[in-house]
Amino acid sequence: MSYSAEMDTRGFTIAHDLFSADEVGKLREQARVILDKPAFKGDLDKHALYNRVRYDVFNRNPETRWLMTDDRVVRVMRALIGPDFVFLPEGALHESGYGGWHKDTTAQENANQKFQWEPDFLMVQVALYLQDNDPELAGGLDVIPGSHNSPDRRIRRPGRGVMDKVLGRLQSGATNLRDQLRGEPVRNRAGDLVMFHYRLDHRASIPRRPVPDDRRKLAYFFAISRPNRFASQYVRYIASRPDYQYLRDYRLDPSFASQLTEKGLTMIVPGGDDMTLV
Repeated sequence: MSYSAEMDTRGFTIAHDLFSADEVGKLREQARVILDKPAFKGDLDKHALYNRVRYDVFNRNPETRWLMTDDRVVRVMRALIGPDFVFLPEGALHESGYGGWHKDTTAQENANQKFQWEPDFLMVQVALYLQDNDPELAGGLDVIPGSHNSPDRRIRRPGRGVMDKVLGRLQSGATNLRDQLRGEPVRNRAGDLVMFHYRLDHRASIPRRPVPDDRRKLAYFFAISRPNRFASQYVRYIASRPDYQYLRDYRLDPSFASQLTEKGLTMIVPGGDDMTLV
């Protein structure tokens, strides 16, 4: 089955063995160096409570940019979305992140954004995990296949009374239990590229025992979209959110912009009253 067909039916797909063991080893060392640098002010958000995140990692760290422009990666992206896919300004490096069940469109739907349900919407999170998703040590993603076509059960409902809040917590607990029963791990290996729909219900796989330092969970993320109006609409939305501090007065490094242009690639970034194609 093709990448695009798997995305349509299951909401996720994998490009196996895209990076060699040697490349993965070097990327792990590189990630540790980046994570040991002082964090930018905008990186010190709620995620610091349970993992370390370095936002805008490709723009800020030139040594990482080849991951987005590598011919193998670009070939997979074009097979998945089409020759004119666009990057979104959401690159990040995560260490030891273990978030709960969610869709990546929940926050925007809670903000009354509904464009993610339009028929020609397709945005994809792309994750390069630098370790296997092991049954004991985890290291990747759990998903509910096909849930990108199901309504989001985590949308806040109207109501402000005590009973509304109690019912909301009960509903949230029931939803998480249901997802845990329905979910399954994506059995990626180190060096695989895992791609999943923004509307897919997913969470980080949870380790069953302590993770040794040499298996510490590391992953690079970036995001792509169909080249349509929703890409600009989405970037405008995230640029308005207080937790996307790095998008304030955003500037794409000119050398990065040139590198993308030389490869025939496009990124949409905040720019004035509208979005700018770079």
